[in-house]
Amino acid sequence: MTGRNEPCPCGSGRKYKQCCAKAEIAQERSQREMLRDAATSERAWAVDAVPLMIGIEDRSAKRPVALLVTAGDLILKHELLGRLGGEASDVAKALESAVVDAARETGVYPQVLRVRHAEVADALVPLMQPRDVVVETDEMPQLANAALGAMQHLAGHSHWPPVCHAELWNAWELPRALVGDVFAAAAAFYRSAPWDDASNLQAPRAELPSGRVWTCSMLGNAGEVFGLALYSDPWDLFERTMLVEPTDGFKGLRGRLISLTFDSPVAGHDALREARVHHWEVAGPSAYPELMTVNTPGGGVSRADIEDLIALLRAFPSFVQAHRDALLREERTGNPVKPIVWTDPDSGVVFRYAGEASAYESSALEFDDDADDIDFGDEALYDFSDAETDGDPDRDVAMFDDVGSHMQAALLAAMSELGPNPDRDAFQEALSRQLQNRMGDYNCVPQPHLGGLSPVQVRELLNSDWLKRDGAVRFRDDLPANDVAHTDWIINARALLGLAQERDGALGATQAGNLKLEVVKEMLGRLKLDEVMVGYFGAAKRITEQDVFPLQMLRVTCEFAGLLEPASNRFELTDTGRALLDPARAGSLYHLLFCTVFQKLNLSYGRPLQWSELQYQAAYTLYRLRTVAKKWRAPQDLLEDVVLPFALEQGPQNHETASVIFAVRILDPLAAFGLLERKRAGKDTSPLKYRYRMAPLAGKFLAFAL
Repeated sequence: MTGRNEPCPCGSGRKYKQCCAKAEIAQERSQREMLRDAATSERAWAVDAVPLMIGIEDRSAKRPVALLVTAGDLILKHELLGRLGGEASDVAKALESAVVDAARETGVYPQVLRVRHAEVADALVPLMQPRDVVVETDEMPQLANAALGAMQHLAGHSHWPPVCHAELWNAWELPRALVGDVFAAAAAFYRSAPWDDASNLQAPRAELPSGRVWTCSMLGNAGEVFGLALYSDPWDLFERTMLVEPTDGFKGLRGRLISLTFDSPVAGHDALREARVHHWEVAGPSAYPELMTVNTPGGGVSRADIEDLIALLRAFPSFVQAHRDALLREERTGNPVKPIVWTDPDSGVVFRYAGEASAYESSALEFDDDADDIDFGDEALYDFSDAETDGDPDRDVAMFDDVGSHMQAALLAAMSELGPNPDRDAFQEALSRQLQNRMGDYNCVPQPHLGGLSPVQVRELLNSDWLKRDGAVRFRDDLPANDVAHTDWIINARALLGLAQERDGALGATQAGNLKLEVVKEMLGRLKLDEVMVGYFGAAKRITEQDVFPLQMLRVTCEFAGLLEPASNRFELTDTGRALLDPARAGSLYHLLFCTVFQKLNLSYGRPLQWSELQYQAAYTLYRLRTVAKKWRAPQDLLEDVVLPFALEQGPQNHETASVIFAVRILDPLAAFGLLERKRAGKDTSPLKYRYRMAPLAGKFLAFAL
């Protein structure tokens, strides 16, 4: 705040009290009066706690939340909290404090106070009763507009309903032992890999012994994000998948969403330190559990929510395993399973499932006996009273340009089949059948844009476990040493592991978790490196592991593969590492390194542009390269032939940039494993000046079973 005798901020050179002070004081007085008038004239106020996806320098700030009190379109009070508990009582106390402050500043309390969540309203009622304020629940669109403005101002982006994600688990204000139970349940869930046997839309309704109910959607069938999502309203799951553009995010979400996903934080990240300090169980380098909430009170998560999440992380894989054959058959054929009611013997959770369409059939789909249109909540998708389908709904699909076109076409087909004003049960059955038929027909037909594969075959490729012998992608783990001894990865891995064995089974490490300088110097004399890189390091005096990117990738890969294990100030050679140093086991070492690089390691690590979809669909690239890379080809020519359309859409739209990333992150690693031959066209060393073709080793190492 500017002092009265200080220079005026306007730059006039006069003292503040002689220049702008009076005008600004008058303006502040006018604003206060305007707020008092609004607070007095508005019978009802609205209040909410809105999570903000921003970082705050204050070390005590764990999960930023904005408290907003509004009267009509005006914000009466706004306050930023660094943390807030996830219980309804925690949120209610924070809201009461904000309302009291607003009333103190405006001189009046509202007659009615509106909040978004019923459980918060229940906790707020006794707090506001002494002030004769009635508490109601409401969607509060005017407060939502104010919240969106605050988000945009503070975070640079806005979304409604609010989404919350915290980097550290202690930000959720949960008991440490309870978080440990989450990690243990998440590790067991990750190891069970239910995404191998069920799709995202095979989402059963779970009834817990407490009486709480969630719709469980397994994440991972699409291959980009793995985990478990719990929806309090089953319609939200169906709408996210079928009816909303991906760019809309969680727009229109009716209920709450609690999602636990798995990630691979960068080494040294605070989240990893937190897990290590508390000895929380993590299933692997890519299996660190992260929590996200949408539309919960204050963006938090209650103890009851977490207990439900723990129970379902443990019970859901059991449900999938018990009905694996039926779920896989439904996904393969498109024919809905017979209704399932199954109780998990360990937890008592009751799962109910009646096919992929059950998520929406059991929710907001309602029929009006006196109307010709179908009611999906507040707005009909299509008014059939004026529709002329003439028995051929496929002709009418063209009128729909949104993601729900298949849904719309199925609705038209079902209406054509049954006529106007159908029986509710008969229509739901017809609609489910039409949807399943359309999806089933499409999924089993070879598609030109998928390289002649059907969607089902592509799914088999992308979901295949490379370490198993009976998957769609099959790799040999017993190749003779002579077949792989010449590859860069075997040469370099044996050099690193061999040095560790020479030094009594350990390599020195810095406090930051990198190899010590003297280890790096020794390794430079043993590594097989690109000639350009060799020339650069020959002139350098002090070289760290981070300077030698191939060495850093090698060390991280060996760590992820279980060949080296980080300990205090060193990397120790594991029993597996010692065993695979045996020259006779070179084929097994090669197989383990290859699967680790492409399925566990983030190939975008240490690079500015992320493109995870490119790595995720690597099995398809391997499948296509056998056909289209028999002769020398440039990466920019191969790109669209060997990368799936969905991955291309998610990558850089500049073709040259995408081609460079494709060459560096996919083709070059394949060449380093000896599966591609690589040569330079001319003296230019830029990535696009290299040419690639399949090497004989590829035919020995990999095969496909579709």
